Amino acid sequence: MKRILSVTIFLLAAVSLIQLQSCSKSDPAPAAVAIFPDVKSYFDAAYVAPQSFQDNGMTNAIVDGTSALVIKDLVGDNHLIWSNDRVVPSPMWPNPPVYHVDGSIGYILVPNVDKSRWVSKLFAKKAQPFDLYVALRDLEAVSFEGYFAVTLGMRNRGDHVEISLTDGANTVSPQMNPPLLEFNKISIVRIRFDGANSKLFINNVQVQPNTVDVGTGGINQIGYGTVSHVAQHDFFGMWVKFGTISDTDHATIYKTLSDFYKPGTFPDKPLATNIKATWNTTSKAWEAKYTYQGTNPEDKTKTEYRWGYHDRSQDLNTANLLTTSQASASSLIRASFNTIWTQPGLNKVDVFCSVKVYDNKGNSWDHFVRSPPTPDNVP
Repeated sequence: MKRILSVTIFLLAAVSLIQLQSCSKSDPAPAAVAIFPDVKSYFDAAYVAPQSFQDNGMTNAIVDGTSALVIKDLVGDNHLIWSNDRVVPSPMWPNPPVYHVDGSIGYILVPNVDKSRWVSKLFAKKAQPFDLYVALRDLEAVSFEGYFAVTLGMRNRGDHVEISLTDGANTVSPQMNPPLLEFNKISIVRIRFDGANSKLFINNVQVQPNTVDVGTGGINQIGYGTVSHVAQHDFFGMWVKFGTISDTDHATIYKTLSDFYKPGTFPDKPLATNIKATWNTTSKAWEAKYTYQGTNPEDKTKTEYRWGYHDRSQDLNTANLLTTSQASASSLIRASFNTIWTQPGLNKVDVFCSVKVYDNKGNSWDHFVRSPPTPDNVP
């Protein structure tokens, strides 16, 4: 009987495999469906990138390469809705930001652009303490901005990290040293908002000083993103507790999250790091410089470049991407764009470049990584 049952199971599996292979030959393979760790039972609100939607009615589920208009609250109805009220004038920053799948992990690329934020409905004000967890991957771009700073937040200020609690128009930002997020690597951030006893943890290590004071305010809305510029990063998930997580529960939560979002890791795909736009005095051009990071050797014949600029007399959100046909090489000759850089040497217009690299097997990370802006301060 056991033998018959085993044979039956084998045959069913074989038939299923044949059917799957048959379908795969004729139909295009769908984008991988990302999974995620389930820790929502410990929280009052929970959000993960794969549970996002392309529409306000939450009928069009997110798929690889589409924009996340709504991030669903897995616990209640405090869904996060994209609220950017400015039109981003560049295809470099889709509006809303785009969802990506890498293996089994789904994330939203949050670009460095003004008012990148999702917010929930208003609710009755909640008092401290709050416990907040966020899984993210910091990316090279414009630094010294907010990572996430709508209601409960954290900012990078270059030589220190701040945590902030927004109550109406008031924001308290104590200084915390030093910054511990590493470019292009996953981090799990935990912030315990508890008045003068508030604490910040990155990858389960408490950031010094041990406690800071965020005041006595509460919140009546949950948000993700900033009301100004956000530091470019990948968003994986956010979990909020109106209260305090016990040490025992924290141990379970952190292990569950870190087993999936592995701190200090990044995709095993080639990546351009340390990107800079440097001025060549001989060719009178900016040149893209970067460090290649990958397991396999680089195929430099496939490297892609994008160039952009920002007029300092305009809002920073007006950074423009030059069209690919005009600026897709490793260098950008300034004289070819004399209508943009009309006052060279006067710091009037910044330039930046974005780079996407490939290895000799055709692999690449799924998005361009951008350099910081370079002032046009040469004659």
